[in-house]
Formats: sequence, C-alpha cells, structure tokens
Amino acid sequence: MLDINSQEVKSKIEKGDGRVSFILSQEEQVMFRDGGNDAIQLEINRDYNGGWKFTPKVDSWLRYADDKYIIPAWKVLSEKLNQAIQLAENLEENKHKVEGIFQIAEKARREQKAKEEAEAKVKYDADKPVGMKLAKQIIGHMKAKAKNEGASHSTNLHISMADRGTRKERNLWVKFSWGGKTLFSTYEYGGIIARTKAMAFLADTALDALKVDGVQFVDPKLAKFMLRD
Repeated sequence: MLDINSQEVKSKIEKGDGRVSFILSQEEQVMFRDGGNDAIQLEINRDYNGGWKFTPKVDSWLRYADDKYIIPAWKVLSEKLNQAIQLAENLEENKHKVEGIFQIAEKARREQKAKEEAEAKVKYDADKPVGMKLAKQIIGHMKAKAKNEGASHSTNLHISMADRGTRKERNLWVKFSWGGKTLFSTYEYGGIIARTKAMAFLADTALDALKVDGVQFVDPKLAKFMLRD
C-alpha cells in the first residue's frame, strides 16, 4: 500500500509535481490491451503559492483485452481507485509533512544550483575573453573583406568561437548583400543581427578558441598583427 513514505510518492512530493501509478498484478494486466499500469493514477501538484492538490485520475483511453474482462476489470480499477483516494486523503491530512519533504528537497536543489553556478563562474573567469577592442577590429576586418569580395561571393565568411567556461561552440557569419549591406548572422540570435550585437557577442567568447577564416588567435598582439592588410 502506497503512502507518504513510499519512494514513488516521496519523489513526486520532492519535485512538487508528478503522477503516482497504481501497478496491477500480472493476472490483472491481461485484462487490458496495454497492461493497464497507468489506468489509475494520483496526480500530485504544488502551485506557486505553496498550495497542494491531490487528484485521482482514471485513464480515459483505457481499452479491454476482451469484452469478457469488462466487469472484472472494473472491479480491479475500483479497488485501485479506492487506494488512490485513500492516498490522497492521507496526503491531504499530512500537508505539513508533505511541505516539509518538498522544502528539504528544494533546499538541496538551491544548494546544488549555487554550487554549479560557482563552479561555472570559476571556469568562466579562467577563460580569457576576446574583448571588445579585438572584437571591433575583427568585425571591421571581416566587414571590409566581405565588401571586397562582393555580393557574388556564394559562401559566408566564417568566425568560429566558443563560450567562456562551457566551451560551447558558436559561429558568426559575415556576408555582403546585393543591397550593399554587410550582414552578420548567428543561430543563437535567430538570424541576422546588428554589427554592435555581433561585436558584443564575439567579445565575450574565449580567446583561445577564436578562429577567423581558419586562422586561430591565441594572443591579442598576434591577432592585431595577423589582421593587417
């Protein structure tokens, strides 16, 4: 019999959301086409104001393996539904315990999140950024290069980079349009972006992961030298 201390129930309470299924025996499962293990459930939900709701659910898509099982199947379902109602009543009567279980889990989640954020910041700070000065220079260089190649150039000029800390790969494309404009685009912002946004985007990425048209930059002084026309 499921109760507040059952692991399946407790795990849903800890999350503040979820459904507890009342599992059927093998003999009972043969009455249903899909086994019937999700036929009766108790939905557990905590709202943003800290209110708890416990709602028994009956699967409306339930199908019987054979018509001869209809009556015995409903006897089984009635028994399981009664168990779901009893569990709902038990949780309703012990809301203070339910909330206590949730708060312990919530505290652990907050602590884990703070730990992960601190670790991420250490990794982020350890990665030397491209910086706005170099980013402006690179964007200016790419803009001039795109214009020189003209709108007939079929392939976008490419800048590859990586986020500081996570090292997630990013890409920035530069192309001179038939309308006489230099276009900057990236998947992260859903397409075309302004030149100033492209510079800010590039400036906060990892310097040692920066590649412009296949040339990797590991030092700002070297980058300045290599960008000379």
